[in-house]
Amino acid sequence: MNASAPVTEMIDDEPVRKPRWLTWLLVILPAWCIVSTIAALWYYFHREERDAQVENERFAQAISIPMLEDDLNKIVQWIGPRNCASDAEKIQLSRAASMIEGLLGPTNTGYDVTKHRDVAEWPIMQVSLAGKNRDAAPLWIITSYDSPANSRGAETNASGLAATLAAAQATARDQPTRPVHFLFLPHVYHHAGSADESFEKIRTILTSNNSPYAVWWIEAMGTSEKIFIETNDSQQPWLHVAAGIAQNPLELPPAFFLQKLTEDGIDLNRISTQLGSIPAEQNERVPFAPTVAISSGKLVEMIRRTTLLPVAAD
Repeated sequence: MNASAPVTEMIDDEPVRKPRWLTWLLVILPAWCIVSTIAALWYYFHREERDAQVENERFAQAISIPMLEDDLNKIVQWIGPRNCASDAEKIQLSRAASMIEGLLGPTNTGYDVTKHRDVAEWPIMQVSLAGKNRDAAPLWIITSYDSPANSRGAETNASGLAATLAAAQATARDQPTRPVHFLFLPHVYHHAGSADESFEKIRTILTSNNSPYAVWWIEAMGTSEKIFIETNDSQQPWLHVAAGIAQNPLELPPAFFLQKLTEDGIDLNRISTQLGSIPAEQNERVPFAPTVAISSGKLVEMIRRTTLLPVAAD
């Protein structure tokens, strides 16, 4: 017998044939592995993208007189003057920034805190509610965490800062119809040097993605239980929701800060319990927390009424 001849296994003189299902399995199995791998990779990256868009778990905090009193005491007494006028005030301005981030950030209220780098070393800080219609014109609520030079800045602007912080905490789990952005500025009362560049940065932020629906400037919220709206345009569509909450809108000559932002056509509205200038002695006393609580509650109600307006009204 030739040893090199091929050997074919024979059973009853017939070649052994592989089952047809085995042939199909050998074809389908590799194809299924490839398809399932592609599907798994797609799901993994799709889930990562989806999870990245999910906001942090938020913990809303109802307006509380003891909490407001604690915040006001920290800003006015523990931190004190917050400005660029001296090295000590610069340190205290940084403490105010850290306080805002601590109260609103992921370890407390749960916001992602965006820091916009200013021309100076202190950040413009932003927290946001996405809104059901993310493309709608946003509501901007802005305040400052600095004070006039050599002043504790109790009304300008510890009371405005405390009220804005309270509003951001109270609305943390709201689902507004349009985006709501809270913006905290470090340099409103510093008018020298790089002020123009700072205001240009603010204008860029306010108009970066969409023209604002409304811009509210929150200042001096502790002098009265009445809220006033100072505006340079009394025909803005959101103003009618303030009926019964704030006094009738007043068209007044804009202060320095308002004038800077209205130069490019931004309708900035001052929301405050104090018309006109703040007496120096009033800027040194800790505001009465129950009064700030009432004005903060009215601010929250204005935010909610404004963001329940249909987006089609833009």
